Amino acid sequence: MERDPLRLVWRAAPGLTSLLVVLALLAGLPLVLAVLDLVSVAMDASAAAQSGRDTVSVLRWTVKLPDRISQEPVVILPGIPVARRDLPLALGGGLALAVLVAAVLWWVAAAMAGRIGRLTHDLLVERISDGIASAPVAASEDARHAALLAGAAIGGDRRLLGALPAVPVFAGAVVVAALAWIILRDLESTALLLVSLCASAFAANRLDALRRQVTLSGRSVATTLQQDLIDLARNLSAVSRHGTQSSEKDRIAEDLRPSARLTDRLERRHAALAAGTIVLMLAGPAAVLAATLWAARAHGLSAGGSASATVAAAMAVGALVIHRTGRRQLDELRPVFAELARLLGGFQSRRRSRDETPLPALGPVEIADLATPPSPDGRLAGTSGGFFLPAHIALEGPRDGGARSFAAVLGGQVAPTRGRLTLAGRDLRDADGAWHARHLAFAGGETYLFAGSLLSNLLYGSSGDVEAEARLPDALRVAGLDSMVERRGLGAKLDPRREPRLAERLVEARRALRASLDEAGQSALVEPFDPARYNPHATIGENILFGAAIGDTFREDRLPSHPFMRSLLDAEGLTRPLADMGEAIARTTLEMFSDIPEGPSIVANFSLVSFTDRDEVERILDRREAGQRGAASGRDTERLIGIALRYSERRHRLGLLTQELEAPLVRVRTAFAAKLPKSLEPAVEIFDPDRICAAASLRDNLLFGRIADDRAAAERTVMTHVRRILDRFDLEPEVIRIGLAARLDPIDPAMSMAELSAVELVRCIVRMPDNLVVEHALDHLPHAEAVATVRRLAETMAGRGLVIALSDPVAAATTDLYDAVLRFEGGRIVGQPKAAQGPAIDVSGLPSRAEPL
Repeated sequence: MERDPLRLVWRAAPGLTSLLVVLALLAGLPLVLAVLDLVSVAMDASAAAQSGRDTVSVLRWTVKLPDRISQEPVVILPGIPVARRDLPLALGGGLALAVLVAAVLWWVAAAMAGRIGRLTHDLLVERISDGIASAPVAASEDARHAALLAGAAIGGDRRLLGALPAVPVFAGAVVVAALAWIILRDLESTALLLVSLCASAFAANRLDALRRQVTLSGRSVATTLQQDLIDLARNLSAVSRHGTQSSEKDRIAEDLRPSARLTDRLERRHAALAAGTIVLMLAGPAAVLAATLWAARAHGLSAGGSASATVAAAMAVGALVIHRTGRRQLDELRPVFAELARLLGGFQSRRRSRDETPLPALGPVEIADLATPPSPDGRLAGTSGGFFLPAHIALEGPRDGGARSFAAVLGGQVAPTRGRLTLAGRDLRDADGAWHARHLAFAGGETYLFAGSLLSNLLYGSSGDVEAEARLPDALRVAGLDSMVERRGLGAKLDPRREPRLAERLVEARRALRASLDEAGQSALVEPFDPARYNPHATIGENILFGAAIGDTFREDRLPSHPFMRSLLDAEGLTRPLADMGEAIARTTLEMFSDIPEGPSIVANFSLVSFTDRDEVERILDRREAGQRGAASGRDTERLIGIALRYSERRHRLGLLTQELEAPLVRVRTAFAAKLPKSLEPAVEIFDPDRICAAASLRDNLLFGRIADDRAAAERTVMTHVRRILDRFDLEPEVIRIGLAARLDPIDPAMSMAELSAVELVRCIVRMPDNLVVEHALDHLPHAEAVATVRRLAETMAGRGLVIALSDPVAAATTDLYDAVLRFEGGRIVGQPKAAQGPAIDVSGLPSRAEPL
C-alpha cells in the first residue's frame, strides 16, 4: 500500500496519467499563449479603430500602436495574416475557437481524470479489502480502524483524485506561459508579478497551516465538550440528588473556556491572514497593469500589450489558486494513506512471518501452558494436555471453565497470551483463516449475516465449490435448520406466471391435502375458504376481503377508511355495529391487560390493542363516552372498526360476533368482489379454489383455509399432513428451493438464537473440513434437541475430527460418541476420563487434505 496518493495514482494508471500530464502541458502553454496573443491584437485593433490613428490615449498617456495594426495585412498569430476588413470576424472566431478548444480539452481531461480515479479506487479497494480480510482475528481492532480510514480514502470525488498529478503541471505551465509573455512585453512588470506571486504563495502556506491549527483547536473543543456531556449524562442521578445543575453548566463552560479562547484567537488571525492573502493575489495583476501603462508611455508599449500582460498576470494568480487547492486535497489525503499503509503493512508482515511450509491437518494436538485473555466465556490460565486428530473430542465443564476459550483458540479465533498449541508439532498460529476453513473449521462466535438470499448466506465461505449446494440439504438436516428453511419456503409467495407447472402441482396438492384430512377424520382442523360461507377461524377483515391485498390500498388497517369499503359497510348497515364491536373489544382488552407489563407474548398474540396504541384508544373511548361529534368522531369510528376487523370469534372468544352479523358480512364480501372497480383490481387478488393466489403464501395456498384455533394440537397435526402431501407430490425440494431463495434481512433475520448459531454450523459442514470445532451451536436448544444434534454431528463427521464444547448434561447423555473427553474448570484441564493420546481412529488410509498456507 502506497503512503503517497500521487504514487498510488501513478501505479494504478501510468499510461493515462502520462497522457493527462501531456494534456495539461498543452492546455497550459500553447493555448494560453494563443489566447493572450488574440487578446493583444483585439485590444490594439479596438484602439486603432476608435482613434483612426497609429496612436491612442490611455489614461492621458499617448500610446503608439504596433506596426501590425497600422499596416496591411494584420498578423493576429505568427504566420496567420488577416485583411483589415476581416479583422473583427477573425478575432471573434479565434477567441471562440480558443474557448471551444479549452472546453474540449477540459472535457477530455475530466473524462481521463474520472477513469484514472476509478482505477485508483479499484486498486485501493482491492488492497484494503485484501489486507483486512487477511488480518488475523487478534488484529480485529486494527482492521476496524483500517475500515474507517478506507471510507475517508475512498469517499471523495474520484475525478479530483485522478487529476492530482496533472494539477501542478497545469498550474506550472500557465505560470511559465504568463511570465514568458510578460517578459517579452516589459521586464519591470515581470519582476513585480514574481514578487507578488512569491508573497502570495508564502501567505497561502501560512494560511493553510493556520487553518489546520483552527481545525485541530475546534476538534479539541468538541472532544472536551463531548467528554463533559458524557460525564454529565452518566452522573445525572448525583446531579439530581445534590441539585448541582447550575454548577455543572458552569464547570462545562470553564472546561471549554481555554480551548474556546485559543480557537477564537486562531480564527481572528486566520481571517486577517486570509484578507492579506487576497490583497497580495490581487496586487499582482494590478502592479502589472500599472507597470505596463508606465511602459506604454516610456517605451511605446501598445494597449494590447498592456491588456494582455494584465490578463497573463491574472492567469498566473488563478493557476496559483488551482495549485493551492490541489495541494490542500493532497495534504488531507496523505495522513490517511500513511496510516492505511502502516496498518495494512502490519497485516502483510504477519502473513510473511508465518512458516510457508504446508501445515498438517492430522496428528497429535499438544497444549502447553496455554493462557488466553479474559472473556465472558472464561479464560485459559496456563493449561496443558493433548489429544489426537482426527478423533471425536468433547470439551465439558462450566460455561466459564475455559472449554469455550480453548475451542476459540483451536479454531484460530483467539490468540493466546502465552503457551503453545501445536498440531503434529506445528504451531497453529502459523495457520491463516483459509487453512482453518478447509482443515480446522470453527462453528462459533457471532453469526455474520449479509443482505442477500438465505442460500448465499448459508454457502458463505464455499465460493468456488460447485458441489457445496448439493451437500446443503444434508448439512441443514444435521444442524437442524431444515424446518426453518421449510417454514420460510411455505411463508414465501409464488408467481404462477413464472412457474405455471409448479402452480398446477400446488393446486393438486391442495385438493390432496383436503382429501387426506377427510380420510383421517380431521377435516374440522382446517376451515376451508368458501365464497358463500363465513370462516369462523379467520378475522372479520379476512372474511370481507376474501383474498390477499397487494400493496397498501386494502391493507387490513386501511380498510375502514377506504371509500369503496365504507360504502359497502354503510349499505349493509354494518358501520355502527362494527364500531360498537371495536369499542367493546377495546374496553375488554384494556381491562384484561391493564396490569400486565409490556412484553409478554400472550398479550401480543391475544390483545387487539397494542401497548403503543393504548393511550390513543383510551382517549377514543373517553370521547365516545362523552358523546363528542365532529371530525374526530369520524376518525374514531374508523379506528374502532379497524380493531373489530382484526377480531376472530374462535381465537379471541369474547362472544361479540353473532350469526346475525355473519350473513351481512358475507354479503359485503360478495358485493366487494362483484363491484370492485377496474382501477382497484390490481390492489387485491380474490381467492379461487382452482388456482394459486400469487399474493398469498405457499402455506395459505396449500391449506386454502384457516387452521382451527380452538382444537388442541391442530397446527402440529395439520402440518404433518402438509409434509406428507409435499413428499407425495415431490414438492418438498421446491419448498426448500423457494425458502433458500428468500431474501434475508441482516438487521432482522427473523431467526432464533439457536437458528443463528446453526447457520455457522451449516457453513462449516457444507465445506466438509478435515476437522470441525464447535463452540456454542447447542446453547439455545432444548436438551433433547441438543443431544440429537450432537449425534447427527458425530455421524456426519465419522472418520474426521470433531471437537465440541458441551454443557455437562449434554456431555453425559452423549459420552459414548467421544474418543476423549477434556474437562475444563478454572481455565485448566482437570480431567480426561478417556485416553487422549494415540490414534483413537485408524487414519492410515485417510488422505490428508493439507495445503500450503
